[in-house]
Amino acid sequence: MVAVIIFALPEEFRRLRTTLNIGAAVVKVLLVTLMVRRVAAGHEDIFSFQVIGGLILYCASMHSV
Repeated sequence: MVAVIIFALPEEFRRLRTTLNIGAAVVKVLLVTLMVRRVAAGHEDIFSFQVIGGLILYCASMHSV
């Protein structure tokens, strides 16, 4: 979503574009860190979302014993 906003902003808004880009990267790193910690603690996270029509993608991170 942030990429769409950055793409729509004029080139002159470099500072805002950079700030949004770095902010999104930080959020992604925090999310991955949270997920890794949860998996290490033995939790199972499953995400699903509809892509096109009836096509549903499932993403799971599981702790293997």
